[in-house]
Amino acid sequence: MHPRRYETLFLLHPDLSEEEVTAVQRKCTDIIDQMGGRLLFLDNWGYRRMAYEIKGQSRGFYYLMEYAGQPALMAEIERQMRIDERVFRFMSTLREREFSEERYEQEKVKREAEARKAREEAATAEARQMEGAAEAAGAEGEAAFPETPEDEEADEKDESLETAPEDEAEEDTRSEAD
Repeated sequence: MHPRRYETLFLLHPDLSEEEVTAVQRKCTDIIDQMGGRLLFLDNWGYRRMAYEIKGQSRGFYYLMEYAGQPALMAEIERQMRIDERVFRFMSTLREREFSEERYEQEKVKREAEARKAREEAATAEARQMEGAAEAAGAEGEAAFPETPEDEEADEKDESLETAPEDEAEEDTRSEAD
């Protein structure tokens, strides 16, 4: 019988310490190793709000685990999760009836390339948005304070006032020197 590919999403109690969360993860990986399976990945989705309260709690730690193995492996993981009080909920799904290492590696490369492309596109879009915001701010600044003929006359008056006291001071020093 070929190994199958499974995915298990599980939710842990929000009051667990980091060591306890790590212990649950280690327990799952140990079961996979003991039963001859292969852990493909364990993804920490983080501390999130739940759709509804479970056992009086509205938040929890979400984890997604993907692994390959025989059907007995999934049954044992689910059995252990039912027993463990630290696990609020879990859901396992069959991803592939016949797991192929080559196909998995191809999918992994494809996912990584798509993720890289998405990050690059997001960075490009953010850069464009920043440029657009800078241009808009510059245009708003110019539009908010347009130059008018009165402004130019006021600028000329300001310049004449700035030079006038200096001219008077020079005349005063000349008359004293004479």
